[in-house]
Amino acid sequence: YFRTGLYPTGGFPYTLGREAEGTVVSTGSGNTFNLSTGDRVVWLATGAYAEYTAAPATHAIKIPDAVPETHAAAALLQGLTALTLIREAHHVQKGDWVLVHAAAGGVGLWLCQLLRAVGAKTIGTASTAEKIELAKKNGADHMIDYSKDDVVSKVKELTDGKGVVAVFDGVGKTTFDASMECLARKGSM
Repeated sequence: YFRTGLYPTGGFPYTLGREAEGTVVSTGSGNTFNLSTGDRVVWLATGAYAEYTAAPATHAIKIPDAVPETHAAAALLQGLTALTLIREAHHVQKGDWVLVHAAAGGVGLWLCQLLRAVGAKTIGTASTAEKIELAKKNGADHMIDYSKDDVVSKVKELTDGKGVVAVFDGVGKTTFDASMECLARKGSM
């Protein structure tokens, strides 16, 4: 978005990049929020495409050892996206029926996990047995293979004809009409 000019840079020179992961090479004075030289961190700041970035400690988070290198920056942004969807786009409650398209994708897997954590009933879509199994392992209660099954009729069957209170659709054009048909009255998409 910065490259295309959709988001203004605020002036030049400008180093692109908003989220990144790396290793702390030095800390400044003041509160470092328990960050130390050598810590693996992920952060949301500016200038992430640079070889070295001065990131505020308040914007950096230690990466758990179990998270492989090169995964944390994507996971942070995808996780925040999923959290924003279930708490701000539509505040999902325990027992709510929710449809997640591309449930085995980056944001989709986060949605499945977070929806399970809040007690929602999650219906996911995917196109292969491997993706279906992955989404189920991450919290999807029901999965629909959209390459074989009619999504609308399966959702109506699972929800006793009521539909879902929210559809989180990261696909768009090809799923839009079906998503609208899956919504309960006053549902969110």
